[in-house]
Amino acid sequence: MAEGFDSALLEKIKNGETGAFASLVKRYQQKVYQLCLSMVGPAEAEDAAQSIFISIYQSIRKFEERSQFSTWLYRVAANHCLNLLAKRKREKTDSLDLILKHTGGQLPELTSADVTLARLAEKESVRSILGKMAEEERLILCLREIEGFSYQELTELLDISLDLVKVRLFRARKSFMRIAKESNK
Repeated sequence: MAEGFDSALLEKIKNGETGAFASLVKRYQQKVYQLCLSMVGPAEAEDAAQSIFISIYQSIRKFEERSQFSTWLYRVAANHCLNLLAKRKREKTDSLDLILKHTGGQLPELTSADVTLARLAEKESVRSILGKMAEEERLILCLREIEGFSYQELTELLDISLDLVKVRLFRARKSFMRIAKESNK
């Protein structure tokens, strides 16, 4: 049903119905925002999500529907966030000193292990840990654990094999736990 609904909206958008794009934004805005929040943090998440939807609007006619619209949207969103992170890295603004300053000189402790990563995504400690991870690891971990994409959806979205998805997820989870332990020392 979701595919058919998106296809119908896309057809309306391509025919110039601006209200249809507003419906598409409403349908996906929270998920795109959550991905941005996980990837770039609260300071840039809203602007990033807005930029993503502007980009989608400007290039929607190029979407050929070879994959699901949501897959294309997430690919655009992920690439946008990765570009922001690369820019941030070049500008050297994402330093441990800034994180420590923002959190009052300490990295907060993680809560109990039975709380899911999706619930922890709103906590500074998790954002701090995610911020210290390599972009590729952060992306796949956020898409799987926070956004809930299946392994098969990740193969499509990231254009990699199922085995590579599993390997990258294993490494990302291991990296997350290592950074969390180091942060709690």
